[in-house]
Amino acid sequence: MRQHEKEFLAWLAGFWEGEGNFYVKGSGARFQIGQSKLRGKRILLKTKEYFDKYNIDSVVSKDMNNCYRIRVSNVKDIRMIFNFLLPYIQFRKEEINYKLNLIKNKISAKRWSVSEKIYLIKNYNLISKDKIATSLDRSIMAIIGKANELKLTRRRCWTKEEIEILNSHTSLSMKQIGGKLNRSYGAVKAKRYRLRLS
Repeated sequence: MRQHEKEFLAWLAGFWEGEGNFYVKGSGARFQIGQSKLRGKRILLKTKEYFDKYNIDSVVSKDMNNCYRIRVSNVKDIRMIFNFLLPYIQFRKEEINYKLNLIKNKISAKRWSVSEKIYLIKNYNLISKDKIATSLDRSIMAIIGKANELKLTRRRCWTKEEIEILNSHTSLSMKQIGGKLNRSYGAVKAKRYRLRLS
């Protein structure tokens, strides 16, 4: 790396520490520097030139308050920027390392395989979320999140066989019938009421 490039990175690190931010939101992240004056625009365009040299995808924009910003939203690009800047950062290293670890954890989060998605689709209405979570070795929140993403609902129609069991086992408690049919107490109670069963 040439001396003028090192000087630029040292300047950029100090500039970002004073005027920039870096945050992680959802599955994405953003590196940003803002400047309110026209001189700031020139500085940010110079920064963009440097990023372009390394194929870092950045955008310079102006908001309604005439504030200029350079933004980078691609996670890999952000990590590359901080690989350049970390040797020159003085005050915010802990913050950067913490947020880079958040990004790393999000990237390495366990991805859903096709077979897991098929299992979820087939069983979401048949067995409890707890059992699905155990079968797939995932948290209940992960099951709910993926079900929402796949637009799955928990509404489950009663089959003829289930209604026959409901009719023929009137001596059993609703909890016992629910256990046989893998349905909740509330679902059994509501169905018995609709069928006028005592």
